[in-house]
Amino acid sequence: FDSMYPSIRKHLHKNFGIFSMARRRDNLLLWAHYAKSHTGFCVGIKKSSLNAIAFVQLFAVDYSNKFPSRPMFLKEKEQTKYLLKIVTTKSKHWKYEREYRLVNMINPNTAFKLPDDFISEITLGLSMTDQAKEEIKTIRNAKFPKAKLYETLIDTRQFVLKFKEIK
Repeated sequence: FDSMYPSIRKHLHKNFGIFSMARRRDNLLLWAHYAKSHTGFCVGIKKSSLNAIAFVQLFAVDYSNKFPSRPMFLKEKEQTKYLLKIVTTKSKHWKYEREYRLVNMINPNTAFKLPDDFISEITLGLSMTDQAKEEIKTIRNAKFPKAKLYETLIDTRQFVLKFKEIK
């Protein structure tokens, strides 16, 4: 497996399109890791619209201490199942993310037209610049007027984020 892993990884990158999402927007570490230390923004997705995307399947990520095991001989159908297991398994260290992945195995390098109501909300990061906030508001008003807009606030009593809707 060690000698085959580089070619398996290359195969996965070429043949699987992956879109990662977290279940919640209030995770401090996710903001620090994926939103450039709270200067970015979070996009809330309407869960029912995920089903409208053709050729894509939704998977909860499995968190483990080990890589998925592979039987010695696999039939073609089992190979796809094994490869899916690889792209939906992460180290237990990342369990706090509570991640879901949309996986595209048919057209991995294809952009999809998403429904207009795909984005249900946008949350502005705690440390976003005023200029960046105005840019996001302008885009939201033009492209996603039904999406709710939130600002992030810090709770001064505990280590949690609060969110206030911007009308």
